[in-house]
Amino acid sequence: MDFSGFHKYTGCLPTCSPDGRHIASAEEYRLTVMEADTLQVVQLYSCLDKIRTMEWCSRSEYIVCGLQNKQIVQVWSASDQDWTCKIDEGPAGIERCQWTPDGTHLILIAAFRIRMAIWSLLEKTCIHLPGPKFEDKGLAFSPDGTVMALLERSECKDYISLIAREEWRPQVHVQLLTQDAQDLCFSPSGSCLCVWDSLDYNIFIHAMDGSCLASYRAFSEPALGIRVAHWGPSGQLLALGGFDNAVRLLDAKTWEPIAELTHSDSPSDEAAVLFQEVELRDRSGAQAGVETTSVSISSTSASQTLTSHFVIQSMPVKLCAGRDANRDARFGIAGIHWSSTGRFLATHCEDMSNTVWIWEISTKLQLVAILQHLSAVRSFKWHPKEDKLAIVSGTSKIYVWNTLGASCIRIPGAANFQASELVWSTALLVADKAKFCCAYSTE
Repeated sequence: MDFSGFHKYTGCLPTCSPDGRHIASAEEYRLTVMEADTLQVVQLYSCLDKIRTMEWCSRSEYIVCGLQNKQIVQVWSASDQDWTCKIDEGPAGIERCQWTPDGTHLILIAAFRIRMAIWSLLEKTCIHLPGPKFEDKGLAFSPDGTVMALLERSECKDYISLIAREEWRPQVHVQLLTQDAQDLCFSPSGSCLCVWDSLDYNIFIHAMDGSCLASYRAFSEPALGIRVAHWGPSGQLLALGGFDNAVRLLDAKTWEPIAELTHSDSPSDEAAVLFQEVELRDRSGAQAGVETTSVSISSTSASQTLTSHFVIQSMPVKLCAGRDANRDARFGIAGIHWSSTGRFLATHCEDMSNTVWIWEISTKLQLVAILQHLSAVRSFKWHPKEDKLAIVSGTSKIYVWNTLGASCIRIPGAANFQASELVWSTALLVADKAKFCCAYSTE
C-alpha cells in the first residue's frame, strides 16, 4: 500500500463521497473538500459554528453540516462555491440531520425527538411529521428510495409507519408485537422489512402493507435480545447477532435458522486458520519470509525496533478474552459485516474484543479464519468490490485479510497514530481521534 500524509480534523470523522472522488473533513468551523486521489483541496468553506456532523448526499454534489451550538444546518456544494443553503429549525433545535436517498431532501430530527422535519431543497418547502423513537436509528429507506420506514413509541407501545416519499404522508401505521424495538431494515429486494427486539430474542418480518409475515424467537424462555442484524447482499440470508455470542443465519424463505455461528474461546474447527499477531524486539525490523510491520520504541539502541506479524497457529487453540479497557463493559456480538460478494461474513464478539472471525457462507457455512490481535479491534470493513477485509485496533498498523492470507501493514510516520476508524471507498481512509490519512492499493 502507498500512504498519503496526515491531515488534521476535529469532531466528526472525515467522509468519502458516494462516487469516491472526494473526501470532506472538518476542522473546527472549516469544511474542506479534497480530491480522494491526491488530497488536493478543491473547496474550502467556513461555517457559522463548530461542525458536529457531516454527510454527503447520494449524488456526491452536496454536503450537509450540523453545527454544534446553533440550531441550524448548512449545506455546501462540492463543485459550486457560490451555492449555499442554511436551514433554521428555531426553538425545536436539531439533534440529527440526514439526506434522503434522492439527494434532494433533508431529514431533521428535533431535540428530544419531538418532531421530524423534511425539507425540500428544490421546492424550498417543509413537512413536519411526529417524532421518531430514536434519533440515531429506527429509520430506513427501501432500496429504491420510495418508502421510508420509521419506528415510533407511544403509550409504552412500539409502532411502525411506512411513508411514501412523493407526498411524505404515512401510508401504513401499525402497532408492533415487540416489547422494546431496537431497529429495523429493509430486505435488499425491498419486498419486506425486519424489526428486532432488545428485551427478548425476537425478530418480526413485515410486508409492505404492514402485516406480519413471519417471526423468529431463538429461546423458549425470556432472554436478552438481538444486538445487530444485517441482510446478506443477495437477500437470501439474514444474520442476527445476539448477547449469547452467537450469530444465527435465517433463511429468507422459511424464516428458520440454517446455521448457528458460535464464538467460543476454544475453537476447534480444523478447516479454520488462526492468524495470531505477535511482537518481537530485534535490530533488523524484519524476518526472512515473514511479512512484518515495525514501530519505533524507546530503547538504549536507536536501531532497535518492535516488529509485528501474524503467526499461523494450529487448532484447537485457547483464545485470549481481552476486553477493551477503554470501553464500557459489554458482551455479545458487536459487529457483523458481509463482504460485497456475499461469500464471507466477518464478525466481532465483545467478549473477545481482540478477535475477528471470518466465515465462508456461500457454499460451506464454516469458519475459515480467525485473526487475533494484541489490542482490541476498533473497526473492520470489507473492500466495496473485493473479498478483502481491513482491520484497525488502535495502533499504527492496518491488518488486511483475503483468501491468500493475512498481513500487518505499518502506517509510515505514525509513531503516535492510533488508528481507530476505517472508511473504504476508492482509497482506504484511516483515522484516529485527531488526524487521518489515505492508503492506496498498489496491486
